[in-house]
Amino acid sequence: MKTHTAFDSAMYRIYGSRHGSDGIHLQGQDTAALWQEYLPVFTEFGLDDAQRLAFLDLLARHTTARAARPKKLTERTLLVAERNAIIDDAWTWNKKAIGTLSALAREDAALSTALNNARAREDVDLVPSNDALAELLATHRDRISAAVPVQKRLDEVAGLRDRLLTIFGEVESAKGRPVADTEEIDELDGRLYIIMRDFNEIGRAAVRAGLIPDRAPHFRFNHLGATHFRQKAGAGPTAEDPAPKA
Repeated sequence: MKTHTAFDSAMYRIYGSRHGSDGIHLQGQDTAALWQEYLPVFTEFGLDDAQRLAFLDLLARHTTARAARPKKLTERTLLVAERNAIIDDAWTWNKKAIGTLSALAREDAALSTALNNARAREDVDLVPSNDALAELLATHRDRISAAVPVQKRLDEVAGLRDRLLTIFGEVESAKGRPVADTEEIDELDGRLYIIMRDFNEIGRAAVRAGLIPDRAPHFRFNHLGATHFRQKAGAGPTAEDPAPKA
């Protein structure tokens, strides 16, 4: 599992705010069908029928909340879309820096330790992670090929930090202005997302073990859009991340 810390309501809301509720709903339907189809296999991995039924209950609550959600969330939607773009840029920078340092780290135990310590696990880690990676780039730049744009990475990091620090505050403030009860659906989105993230990870493990046929569209986030976040980056939740809230 990819969990690095215990989740509370606030953390679930952070994850939920990054995902379109409609996409979560569609992904939830796919997950429910696969869970039922392969229930004996998932039970072997700890996802038994009681957990499946709890997931279905959560999905039903999500459906009710979507139906009752106010329609005019324009300000919040635009800000969430902006935040998603900024976070994606920050994750891209993060992975470029890690890629630049990785070859050196394989031959340098101290750098390898420092690089592992600097890795971001969640969105909230991006500012300190990118700052730490920038420091490592600056320290080891003479050991890096001149063809690699190290100075460009260093020139970018301050602007990314400012954008990250600004947009989190703007989005959190805007959420409360159009409608107070969006926190409920954000939390439901987040809870469903985390369950489905873990479900997909277990599904892929079962496929590798030969317990489930490898059917390409399955055990992936097919309805949430592709970004640089998480799975392909190797950090935090395993997902292709989000469209703005629908």
